Amino acid sequence: MSQTQSARQDTAPNAQTTTQSAPNTSNASDISGTGNTNDAPTKCAHCQLVYPLSKLTRSKRADSEGRALYFCCNGCESVYFLLQNSGFGGFYDRLGENVLSPIGDISDAGKNASQTSANTKSYLDEPSFLQKHAKPAKIASKNNKTTPNNSAPELLEISAIIEGIHCAACVWLNENVLGLKPGIHQARINYTNNKAKIIFDPSIIKLSEIFALIESIGYRAHIYDPSLQEKLLLKAQKSFFNAFVVGVFCTMSIMMVAIAQYAGYFRGMSASMKDVLNLVSCLLATPVLFFTGRVFFSGAYHGLKNRYIGMDFLVAFGASLTFIYSIYAAITRSGETYFESVAMIILFVFSGKFLEMKAKSAAGDSIDRLHTILPNVVDVESEGKIIQKEVKSLQMGDIVRMKPGEMLPCDGVALQSVLLDMQSISGESMPVAKSRGEELLSGSIALESAFAYEVRQSYEGSMMSKIINLLEESLNHRPKIQNLANALSKYFSRVVLFIALCGFCGWWAASGDAQQALIITISVIVISCPCALALATPIASVVGIERAYKAGIIFKEARFLESLARASIVVFDKTGTLTSGKHTLVSRKDLCALDEAGENLLANFVSLSAHPISKAIYETLTLSEPIALEAHSQVDSRGTSAVYKGARGGLRGRGLGGDLSGDLKSKVKSVRLLGGSLAFLADNGVDISSARDLEDVDSESMSVFGYSVGGALVAVFYLQDTIKSDALALINYLKSQHKQIALISGDREGVVASVARALGIEQWHANMLPEQKVEFIKAKRKEAESKAESKSDASASADSRNTESKNGAGGLDSGISDSVESSAFGEMLHDKGGVVMIGDGLNDILAIQNAQVGISMGAGSDIAIAQSDVVVLDDTLKSVQKAFEIAAQTYSRIKQNILLSIIYNALLIPLALAGFVIPLIAALSMSVSSLIVVGNSMRKPARK
Repeated sequence: MSQTQSARQDTAPNAQTTTQSAPNTSNASDISGTGNTNDAPTKCAHCQLVYPLSKLTRSKRADSEGRALYFCCNGCESVYFLLQNSGFGGFYDRLGENVLSPIGDISDAGKNASQTSANTKSYLDEPSFLQKHAKPAKIASKNNKTTPNNSAPELLEISAIIEGIHCAACVWLNENVLGLKPGIHQARINYTNNKAKIIFDPSIIKLSEIFALIESIGYRAHIYDPSLQEKLLLKAQKSFFNAFVVGVFCTMSIMMVAIAQYAGYFRGMSASMKDVLNLVSCLLATPVLFFTGRVFFSGAYHGLKNRYIGMDFLVAFGASLTFIYSIYAAITRSGETYFESVAMIILFVFSGKFLEMKAKSAAGDSIDRLHTILPNVVDVESEGKIIQKEVKSLQMGDIVRMKPGEMLPCDGVALQSVLLDMQSISGESMPVAKSRGEELLSGSIALESAFAYEVRQSYEGSMMSKIINLLEESLNHRPKIQNLANALSKYFSRVVLFIALCGFCGWWAASGDAQQALIITISVIVISCPCALALATPIASVVGIERAYKAGIIFKEARFLESLARASIVVFDKTGTLTSGKHTLVSRKDLCALDEAGENLLANFVSLSAHPISKAIYETLTLSEPIALEAHSQVDSRGTSAVYKGARGGLRGRGLGGDLSGDLKSKVKSVRLLGGSLAFLADNGVDISSARDLEDVDSESMSVFGYSVGGALVAVFYLQDTIKSDALALINYLKSQHKQIALISGDREGVVASVARALGIEQWHANMLPEQKVEFIKAKRKEAESKAESKSDASASADSRNTESKNGAGGLDSGISDSVESSAFGEMLHDKGGVVMIGDGLNDILAIQNAQVGISMGAGSDIAIAQSDVVVLDDTLKSVQKAFEIAAQTYSRIKQNILLSIIYNALLIPLALAGFVIPLIAALSMSVSSLIVVGNSMRKPARK
């Protein structure tokens, strides 16, 4: 039966609902309308399984061409017409020769399966269940940075495992069916582990309805369980080990037989004895090929189903050719057998694959282990008793008792002194002492003694959960350079097969020896290694992300490793980034006397701000009585630096203001309070001339904070900030890497100039509002992009001239089709471009968001974690330098891996084609090349 017409649409929107036949639906085209009742083998139109015709039910409806449709059960029939009527007929084109599991029995039991499933799984919609397994969804902003969804209605994100996915067509079907359902905003499925991430609106569609929808098209969904994932990994490793043991035992036995065969080759051996040894070798090679090597046949099968030829196909094809030829040579007693080569090819490559799997597992161990180190239940004090409670059910105010060695599951406040190991959070190995009332972060481990603390944050909102989520997300995104490696490997295997075929024909025609031509062909196929290309980026990225995490640095996506390495411009904020942010009060000048009530008012006022300057002033004051201040304004509602740089009358980022209702002996019932820079006070109508007349304070390099009451300047504070001890080392490192450095700050010109001079920063800007910082970042981005484009254009012109001078000789691009453009190579060779913004995550979030890479120094700031691309947990510039170093090393190793793979194949494939490499050495070489790539990715950086 012919395939369905190519005009069938692959996607559902606007698709016609005309019923169309599935490819190879059945043999019904031969019998439709004839009344034939024979038992000819016939395929079910949906699941594609073959049955005797008498076991199938003929549908009352035909396909678009009038041919009969046969189904093994009502479930398959229902799903078939559901897909056709929904415009998903393209699923059967993508399915190809694959088969599916039947939906239900040949009875009426499956007709209402989806409704029944939704009813029986109503527990999925319970608020307690959703609170435990779902989390607020994150949506992508315009600049492709993930941000929490704060707008109504609230979206939820659920992770699930979809059972029954066999190929890419299954992934396509599920994603498209779910994507068209109202209320489902996103459905993304990972083909390698069948894990789905579904974002939905619970007010429109229930989770039970989503799972029922998945079951209605022939699959099953389960809530994702990390412990189950770990069990599956251990099961896979055990299976690999068993196959490896069988391979080693049989291969060693074959080699002992081969020794006898080699001896007979020189001393002579009877034909009957040679037959016996060949038979034993064949019997021993069979389990190696089909049991140990089943992973290659499985990979080849799935690859061919998805129109992809990879390393698995090349190994399985080469070993099978050698095995078949050896059987032929043994039966006909013509030529030599190569059963030992079959076993060695499989064993060598399988060993490399086994070590590769162990290496990848080890590379992500620190990240995967985070799922299991957090406790599932903890001891909680409740009405004078100790009860056990699930950590995901902990609420703010719960009193949790921790034992030595246990990890804190939620953020909270210490109720007694405690010594903690915070290495999981900050990367610092030294124990940290916390006193009563101090903040504790989840992920910290109790040392020495048991203690109690009060929960102040939910499990999902605590630091360790955020870190785990960020690390998981980082592993699901690919760097841009991986597109180059994937495109190369995609066409590589096809080119190798073409070369091998040409080599076979050429050697057979030249020598007339089909055996020699076949052996050379097998060597060419086996020695080629697209696997090294495919491994070039993923392992290096995982290793880089893990190394960064161990150093107290979180890359939210793997692509930021590449972006940071390629960046050409680095922009710093001043306060809290290059300086310590811990201001010291040098001098205070009162322009009018403040009594105790006035001092108390001032203390209450500055306590509103979290800015370092306000904190420093507050530490010198005494708050004797809390005062309720109303209508105070701030830049950010979370009480960060925005409080200091508050908005008043459209003037953002230059001060803070508030209203007081009360009587301060002046009998004024309402008075406006202002605090901030002198420029801010002046813009709001405060006379600052008296401050400028001060002669006893050298304020050129100091930060100035003015305080006014009712429009009159009351006091001026002069504060000094210190430059961080590791700031100069970071600046010198960036200069050595040829980065352009700029300093932007909202502080006064003299202060910014002083810091810039001390650190050797030539480009600096002062008195900048948040909006002006954003404009500066945007201008720098355009500058970096224009420089990158000019380099790319120059490279393209040079390539064009070189191509013309070679009379149109095809370059590398012509060998990998149009999918890989020359610009991809240009980006790798001229890898400069992009702007990095480094701030404290408090008063420069807008600038951080608009840079290609935003690095935040805010270890405990929710804003920093949500909006930054890279988070430095220990707040040190030494770690910022480490982030640049790790990014540069990772990107360098990715490029090294790609070049190593290209050089390996460019050298060894011609040698194999020339007949200098036997299949045994080819298998060993191919395994070694993959291990070299893995080893290069995992090697520790050289110590300086």
